Amino acid sequence: MIDRFFEFFNIPIVTLDLIFLPVSAFLIYFSVKPNLLRGGFVSDNIINYSTKKLCLAVLIVLSILVLSSVLMYIGFNEPLLLMDGNRGKLHGYSLLFLGLALFTLFSRFGYLALYKRYNSKKRT
Repeated sequence: MIDRFFEFFNIPIVTLDLIFLPVSAFLIYFSVKPNLLRGGFVSDNIINYSTKKLCLAVLIVLSILVLSSVLMYIGFNEPLLLMDGNRGKLHGYSLLFLGLALFTLFSRFGYLALYKRYNSKKRT
């Protein structure tokens, strides 16, 4: 019903766009300014992983960064392309914002997992 309303006015937006855009905006905001909680945030603490868990975390972060780069590439090249799937339709600009949100979120996690751990090991 919402899709037909926007289609009548020639506005390129569908229901999944209305879901993914606010979620992506919140993830980008949360990644850039994470101090939403009063009791401190995980960036104030040092994350200590074993070597096995650290390698797995780096592998997952790198794979999600590659996935988000592909999403940003598709969304940047064809922003008004309507992609049809089993569960619904989605435009390219939603993929762009979703890829940007995943990239900022997991690059921050990579920073917390690697760089802060490296600095804490160097201090001790």
